[in-house]
Amino acid sequence: MTLLLAALLLAHALAHLVGFVVPWHLGPVEGMPVRTTILGGRVDVGFAGARAVGVLWLVTALAVAAVAVVLVLRVPWWHRVGLVTLAWSGVLCIVGWPDARIGLAVNVALIGAILAGGRLGWLPGTV
Repeated sequence: MTLLLAALLLAHALAHLVGFVVPWHLGPVEGMPVRTTILGGRVDVGFAGARAVGVLWLVTALAVAAVAVVLVLRVPWWHRVGLVTLAWSGVLCIVGWPDARIGLAVNVALIGAILAGGRLGWLPGTV
């Protein structure tokens, strides 16, 4: 279960990179146009703001990947950091709504897996 969850966390971290690549024009991503708005188009942050949000996506991708690493290393506090990181990821998905709606569902599923896995003894550490 530990390796499966770590793999899912790494896949989720990779998905976060789209939020960085698109506003920084680092490569084409099919179906993902550059937007200067957040919160479902309600707030226009301009190109500089879109790039700043892109940096947040990058930092969050690195944080989610780090959670996968500390999980595999069985660091005792991995689940606490994981829950906070995934909650932040969820906030970022709301900022990137509707493009990031699937990511929000994935965050909820991963949080559920951490909570259930800890309680059932399938994952190291306790929640």
